[in-house]
Amino acid sequence: MNKANNLKLGMSANKGITLIALIITIIVLFILAEIAMITLTGENGILNRTNEAKVKNEKEQAREKLQLILNDLIIEKKTNNNYDDEVYTEKLKREGIEIIETNIEVEKTIDTVKVDGWKFQIDRDNLKIIKDLNEKEPEQSEEAEDAIPSYVSEGLIVLYDGINNTGEGHSDTATTWKNLAPISEQNVEEANNGWLMNIQQGQTSGWKNNCLTLDGIDDWVKMSPLSYQNMTIEIVAKSLSYKEGNQNLYIANLQRGGMMIGVATNAYLVGEVNVSGTYYDVFSEKEVINNKIYSLSTGYNGENIYFSVDGDIKKNNVTGVVKEPDDNTVFALGVNPDSNGYEGITSNIEIYSVRIYNRCLTEEEIQKNCEIDKKRYHIKQSEELPPLGYVTNGLQVLYDGKRNTPYGYNKGATRWRDLSGNQRDTSVINTAGWDNHALVFKGGQFAQIANMNYSNITMEAVVESNQPQGTTGYIISNIESGGYGIFSWGPFVNGGIIHVNGGYQNCVEGVTNQSGAKCAVSVSYDGNKFVSIQNGSKFEKNLPGTMKMSSVPLSLGYNPEKYGGGLEYFYGKIYAIRVYNRALTQEEKNTNYEIDRQRFEI
Repeated sequence: MNKANNLKLGMSANKGITLIALIITIIVLFILAEIAMITLTGENGILNRTNEAKVKNEKEQAREKLQLILNDLIIEKKTNNNYDDEVYTEKLKREGIEIIETNIEVEKTIDTVKVDGWKFQIDRDNLKIIKDLNEKEPEQSEEAEDAIPSYVSEGLIVLYDGINNTGEGHSDTATTWKNLAPISEQNVEEANNGWLMNIQQGQTSGWKNNCLTLDGIDDWVKMSPLSYQNMTIEIVAKSLSYKEGNQNLYIANLQRGGMMIGVATNAYLVGEVNVSGTYYDVFSEKEVINNKIYSLSTGYNGENIYFSVDGDIKKNNVTGVVKEPDDNTVFALGVNPDSNGYEGITSNIEIYSVRIYNRCLTEEEIQKNCEIDKKRYHIKQSEELPPLGYVTNGLQVLYDGKRNTPYGYNKGATRWRDLSGNQRDTSVINTAGWDNHALVFKGGQFAQIANMNYSNITMEAVVESNQPQGTTGYIISNIESGGYGIFSWGPFVNGGIIHVNGGYQNCVEGVTNQSGAKCAVSVSYDGNKFVSIQNGSKFEKNLPGTMKMSSVPLSLGYNPEKYGGGLEYFYGKIYAIRVYNRALTQEEKNTNYEIDRQRFEI
């Protein structure tokens, strides 16, 4: 009996031990499983490390691809005399690299580009990757979930949206641009959809990244004929390859009537309306910047034309009505339409959104739509560039090669913009173009500025002379029985000339420079002393007297007295020009020289 009881007790004890062991085993297994899960999925887990390695590898491959393309461009720039921004942008396009934003900084142009989804910043001028933005653009914008954006709806008759180009999201194969506006009051051209004309999906044409790209060859979008006595047109667009002297039409129905938004031949954004038979323009304050997205609006209410650039609204007081275009002309994107299709050239642009209203929006409504555009299409304001730092007292002309427009360097510029505030822009005749932030002169180019006569004078220039041996070329002058100038006597001497006391006086003795080397020249006259300084080396003459006035315009690149004879043209490059209506002090000249020396690497 005792033996049986003891056996039962032993079996019960063994069962208890086994149960405890089982529980412990299960707990250990849970712990091991948790450890395994942490090892796999934790912050430093195997899966995360594997994913991080994959992401890092993808990014490095994108960076390497971009670097190889930039290396090709560096070789192209060194070997191709016709290298320019167009060569650069076309190369990126061919390689599938998208420029998604361009910012003009103090001395350089910075492009944000997308390579296989990864974003990088490039110094366009030096062809260098300057920053990895450490982000990959999502396959689809989160904004795409917004089927119909909340723009002002009253009077809205056309709404094209790049994010939702079909009414049910975005499609890269769409052949029409779906009108998302209410259609209760319209029954024309299938509810005012946009018809894509000649557009083939590819690197330079078609849908991509929530916008429509027009190649500037024959692409355009045909819309419906729409005209109201008061109306508003709005567009979100980007110019890709605008050059001064050309024209980009973003949206238009100009046929002896109608209205338009685009870029004028003077490089300014413009809103144009035909009011009662006469065209009126309202221009932006700034020149267009290629690869920058703009939100633009033009409207007319019977009294004022409104033109808005990124919410900055200008207006022109004109009384009348919008004149209906002849021949029932349609609206169009990228061209100027006519009754047979379109006339003139097409525009190389990207279009993100289009809106047309049968009334003129108020300024508050224009601002509201613009704010939606800015958020939806990530539009950034253009930043003003800081002052260059040169002496400004008495400054009459300031031409700067690194900032040949008020908003940065534009290699396609045909005008050299005056940054002094005196609006003395100049255009080069027979231009040889720009090279490395300098205007090129090859013995046949010249530019007239204005008639500028002063009793005291300072002229300053940064040049690189290649003047032929034994010849004289004028860098800047108004020599004609009077006047003043800076000349280059080939190939080693740059100096000053003025007409004082009945004759010309030179100030060049003892100063020579290597041919092809950059030289900062300062020439001044204060009624007593004639001073010439080159790269810090000073020579002066005591010359009391009065400088005789000239009868010809101050000019670049030649002696205007000899115009027509083909003589005394300058050979070389001009990086900067400044003219003052007084003689600068030595301290002021030193200030300007130090800025030139650093900026132009003299």
